[in-house]
Amino acid sequence: MAGDNLQEPRKRNGNPLDHGLLCIQKNQIWTLITDSLREQLLSVHGIGPETADDILLYVYERPVFVIDAYTRRLFSRLGLLDGELAYEKLRAAFEQTLPPDVEMFNEYHALIDHHAKQVCRPKPLCGACFLQRMCQWKGQSQTANLLTRP
Repeated sequence: MAGDNLQEPRKRNGNPLDHGLLCIQKNQIWTLITDSLREQLLSVHGIGPETADDILLYVYERPVFVIDAYTRRLFSRLGLLDGELAYEKLRAAFEQTLPPDVEMFNEYHALIDHHAKQVCRPKPLCGACFLQRMCQWKGQSQTANLLTRP
């Protein structure tokens, strides 16, 4: 039945846009295992790993840790990870360290983003940071930080 589809495939220049996710029935999406659903999301043009993981966590309530620029900045300044690592390696590191808990991942993501927006900015307010004692960066200028990287 046409109304049961998530979205009907459309034609562009005579070729159907055949993205697997667009052809899955609404009620079937909720039963897909997370990895399969993620693959389907990634098959849609314009959806990358971060967006797919946002959708998985916030829409489908799957225990997927979202890595964004704020996470990279905060945890690399704390010296807990290399912010240049590939997205999948960073996500796997978080997911292997933390229990698979949707509410916790939601809360952590919100807290990380809030702290990085308010305090650990590109030009950070280190004096206002409650993580200052454990921070490896501790107010270095960005130029100095880049020069000291191996």
